[in-house]
Amino acid sequence: MDSAGYSSGAPNFDNDCVVEIRLTAGGVRELHWHVTAEWSIMLYGNARITAVDRDGKSFVSDVGEGDLWLFPAGVPHSIQGLGPDGCKFLLVFDDGNFDEFQTFLITDWLAHTPKEVLAKNFNVAADTFDNVPKKELFIFQTELPGDLKQEQNQAAEGTGTVPQRFDFKPSGMKPTKVTAGGEVKIIDSKIFPVTPIAAAIVRLKPGGLRELHWHPNQDEWQYYISGKGRMTVFEAGARARRLDFEEGDVGYVLQSNPHYIENTVTAICCSWRCSKAITMKTSLWRNGWRIHHIFWSTNTCTWDKRCSVQSQKKKKLSHLNEYGNVIENCDGIKGLERRRRPSLFQQIRKQTHGKPETVEVSPPSGKN
Repeated sequence: MDSAGYSSGAPNFDNDCVVEIRLTAGGVRELHWHVTAEWSIMLYGNARITAVDRDGKSFVSDVGEGDLWLFPAGVPHSIQGLGPDGCKFLLVFDDGNFDEFQTFLITDWLAHTPKEVLAKNFNVAADTFDNVPKKELFIFQTELPGDLKQEQNQAAEGTGTVPQRFDFKPSGMKPTKVTAGGEVKIIDSKIFPVTPIAAAIVRLKPGGLRELHWHPNQDEWQYYISGKGRMTVFEAGARARRLDFEEGDVGYVLQSNPHYIENTVTAICCSWRCSKAITMKTSLWRNGWRIHHIFWSTNTCTWDKRCSVQSQKKKKLSHLNEYGNVIENCDGIKGLERRRRPSLFQQIRKQTHGKPETVEVSPPSGKN
């Protein structure tokens, strides 16, 4: 935690990692780069992002809530929170072993390079680097940046700008598909050329249903941006689970597991899902969404992760199914664990101060 902001990560899945960062107005996530590409969605506020590609060409842009960016692997970049209240954004890396605290930081590199070497490299006096930080800054506070157009012109002097933009604004596109229950926007390399990662932003209206379906060749990874939803997942072997989700929660469904999502409140429920490949969707409805859904690709994991929810309220432990039974005792559940999971940041604190509570579920008496 820094006065200029903070960075926290959710538990990694096999092939992906998620990090949530909050920056104050003027707070800077210092210039850095990764071995893997960085995909992001803005959750709150405004930020200025900058990058330099492999040819030295520059990119400077302002992003707001709902906007996306993609920095290719190895491309140095930085993010700064803008007024009035900085920003919060979610980062996705397609590497389950990724660690946000082990990225390449410019201050860390300079701190471990002798001043004489720096002087020779940049052809300046060695004392030029007397004030280089002794250790990494990671996130630090400074003044707000200047006019965007002016900074873009300054950055482009000499080498020019990148040939393809690193940001994308979904607010400017029409929905890929609209039904009576909601809409979906699919953002992939067809409309955002630099990205190797594709996303589906789904909005369900009050009472809306994301139809019964499954994905034959990909797992599904979800992040709930706003509203509340309820997902039910069925697995071969007469096992099923129903869980509630709200803002900041993460859902996960294994490949080919049938599932559906309902909007359970009188407000729009919005979530996004992402992956490296387009996957087929198989539906039980004739009039369902006739689209190819795009989801994050991961390998197998334990049943506990197959339909996980980070829940903040005890009352969510029991829900009635469509037959009027309490979900823990409904037909088909066989001795599965049910974990109460807090929000993203609360889950990080739970990992530090204790394990999440586990509730054992017994099979209903007299049923197979």
